[in-house]
Amino acid sequence: DALELRGASLDLTARLPKAHVVLDRFLETELPALDVSLEARLLADGQSWRADDLDFEIAAEGGWSLAGSGSAELDAKEDEVELDSLALDVALSAPDTAVFSSLAGREIESLGPVTASGTLSGEGNSLEMANLSFRIGEKEHFLLTGEGRVDLTGLGEFADGGLAERLGVDLAARIEGSGDVVARVLLGMDWPDPGPLRTAFQVTGDGRQLRLAPRAFAYDGDSGSALRLGPTDERSGVTLVLAEEPEIRDLRLPLLVTAPGTAALGPWLDGRFMPGLGEMTGRAVLVGGGEDFGLHDIVLTEGPESQPRIKAAGRIDVKGQEQIDLTADFWADLAEIVNAYLTVPLQPLGGVKGHVELSNADGSLGIEMLEVATLKDGDARLRLSGVIDDIEHFAEADLSLEARLARLELVRRAFEPDWDGKGKNAFWQQSASFDGRLLAPHLARFASLEGSGNLGSGELLVDLRLHDLDERPVVNGAISLSRLNLSEFGVDLSNGSGDAAGTDSKWLFPDTPLDLSPLEGASLDLTIAVDEIIDPLVSMQRIDAHLVWNDTMLALQPAVFVYEGGHVNVDLATDFTEDPPAHRLTIVGDDMDLGNFLSRFGDERPLVEGKLTIDSRLGARGSSAREIASSLSGEMAFALENGRLNHANLELLAPDTFHWFLSASKGKSYSDLRCVIAHFHLAEGVAESDSLIVTAPKVHLAGKGRIDLGKEELDITLAAPRPALAPPGLSKPVRFHGSLAAPDVQTATAGHMADLGLAATGMVLMPMVFVPWYAAGFLFSQLDEVGEYSPCLINPVVAQDEGKGAVPVGRWVGSNNDWTLTLTFKGREAKGRIRQEKGSTKITGTVKGEIRPDGIFVGWTAGRQVGGRKIFGPMAQLEMWGGTSGDAASFAMKEAGQQAGD
Repeated sequence: DALELRGASLDLTARLPKAHVVLDRFLETELPALDVSLEARLLADGQSWRADDLDFEIAAEGGWSLAGSGSAELDAKEDEVELDSLALDVALSAPDTAVFSSLAGREIESLGPVTASGTLSGEGNSLEMANLSFRIGEKEHFLLTGEGRVDLTGLGEFADGGLAERLGVDLAARIEGSGDVVARVLLGMDWPDPGPLRTAFQVTGDGRQLRLAPRAFAYDGDSGSALRLGPTDERSGVTLVLAEEPEIRDLRLPLLVTAPGTAALGPWLDGRFMPGLGEMTGRAVLVGGGEDFGLHDIVLTEGPESQPRIKAAGRIDVKGQEQIDLTADFWADLAEIVNAYLTVPLQPLGGVKGHVELSNADGSLGIEMLEVATLKDGDARLRLSGVIDDIEHFAEADLSLEARLARLELVRRAFEPDWDGKGKNAFWQQSASFDGRLLAPHLARFASLEGSGNLGSGELLVDLRLHDLDERPVVNGAISLSRLNLSEFGVDLSNGSGDAAGTDSKWLFPDTPLDLSPLEGASLDLTIAVDEIIDPLVSMQRIDAHLVWNDTMLALQPAVFVYEGGHVNVDLATDFTEDPPAHRLTIVGDDMDLGNFLSRFGDERPLVEGKLTIDSRLGARGSSAREIASSLSGEMAFALENGRLNHANLELLAPDTFHWFLSASKGKSYSDLRCVIAHFHLAEGVAESDSLIVTAPKVHLAGKGRIDLGKEELDITLAAPRPALAPPGLSKPVRFHGSLAAPDVQTATAGHMADLGLAATGMVLMPMVFVPWYAAGFLFSQLDEVGEYSPCLINPVVAQDEGKGAVPVGRWVGSNNDWTLTLTFKGREAKGRIRQEKGSTKITGTVKGEIRPDGIFVGWTAGRQVGGRKIFGPMAQLEMWGGTSGDAASFAMKEAGQQAGD
């Protein structure tokens, strides 16, 4: 029944080119194609078999091979074969890790060649690979080396794709290579900043789990950031579960971090949302398991360790390599945070603390919670809180802002660290506050800012809209202030602004190019309102302005200044797309207090006082004040009424020249000025006057001249229009000429008067019985609040000459839109009807003007509504009949300032 060999000795040579067929049946698994060759001396004695001088080689499909030499002893009992002893030196080699994919039953990444060697020994079911040494991969890409031992007990029991059921591992392993490859191979995660990485682990295991305990870790990223192994404990390391799909568990790797600046953090975080930082140091723990990883216990500081500028503590979690969650507490200087978003960097503003929670759980990176506050309630306090669901597009944001500044100088010092405050301007000492809410809807590239606060003693209201937030922001809306106290803000022109730099230049209009840098990046369209402006001399009732400000245009369209008894409209536009820039300026003012204005330039009793009405419509081109002044063109007219001339200043200036007024008002410190009117045509910086009129109780003057703004020179002459209006011996004309800054004042010579085409004792001008039409066109509101007529419209002195028939005087009465006019001039009478398109209240008034020889009436009207309110503006139509020939004539007033027509 049996054959036994006793004392047998055989030299065996064998080759199995298809050994995998036999092994597949024996091992009950599928192996790659194997070609096995064997040489040995076999000794048999009954059931005991021994192989000495054993040499074997297994060549596998794909190019890997396993070779060895040694001895083995087997014991055959019944149907089983037991291993009594084994001692083999083995060596493994492969051209690439990928060739083991079929053996492992899964795809293995290509990492490079594989070599390994060791001594396989054991007995029974106990096997051990001792003196193991291995090398996998290439140094530039991925290199794993190590040495140690592996317990292979249970080699004959297989499961899950042929892996051993139990492993006992004790290896010292080292890894070198590119950080992105190492992270992908070992951790299955993306590593955004390539760079060399070196690490060492002690690998131990039991069964199918291996534990890698860190011994060294060094990484130097291409961005300049660096990681080193931090302090370790018994929890440090990572567990590798060996299965068909290996799994990472219980990863905990303490790291020390250094980074040269914000750019080094760019690959890890979106650099657009990072403040500008310098060299940083920190620590963190890399944790993870499965598909989730994170950095916990983060502490990051920027600046000197003793006094860091920014310090943050928190954690980052990455779930499934898609969802990112960040939670952090931070301490920083406010300027360091906001400078990343400003074109002009701020100086240190003071420390703030905060808490932030970011996540992209809904598909976009957003701030789920934000709290920022100043560290202490000092001169500057700030609180910011809310959410921003989509940081990239600044969408679905809801932020609350609270700000308090004890002094505005804190803001100025933030932009100008060298400012010493010597100007003592009270503006910078005022307090300011704001409480508001910033809202941004979903992906609308739009936000709104609403809130209130204070600026000095005034209440501030803000309602702004911000457009195109992800490109170039455009801001429009409204800002209003209840009160602006000029003295509170240090606006004192008599002493300067407190910050203006003095100049020794002889030019009133400097040639220094205008500084347009504040326009860079700005795009504003704002309505600005100030309900009350308080000044020691003037209380202005209101300011309304529409400001348009961007890199192509600066415009006030318009700005309206309302004060007691009058107003000023300013319409300014500068077009920077032209070369040189084009400017347009319109100023229309009514009842401006000239004395108060002039007193701001240092003289409590200015030379001239009175109510000023002005109409200026000018255009210019240029990049400096001198270029602009040299190119001014347009019209400018003004009228001063119910004024006075200060004798003290007049005597100091030129007593001989101004003998008119000094002699006419003997015993008084001033002379009354009933009316002063001037009208200038400007062309390329040269202003020519065609109407210059001065009337006083006993003095009537007319003038003519020019002002060259480019050269800053003037030449203006004043004289009595006819001897009857000048007291005897007081009819000498006066001439102002020379520089604008310091003109010469002297009596005009007869030769100069002749050059001007003027009589030596007067001027050949239109009669001084009424204001010329073009000069009166802008005097549309020349009535005071009780309906008294302006002396510039009805000259009371000339009116005394009415009995001589020299002055046309009329009365008109009516109601609704229909008035009847009766006009008498030099014994002739004309009747007519005035119809006005607007108004339905009973009105009375006076018409003044002139009937020309052709029967056309030239003049204007001024009246008041019963009850005291002013009526102003042109009449829609004036029909006249009668005249010198008895034929009917008509006159249409289309718009104030236009010429008359038949």
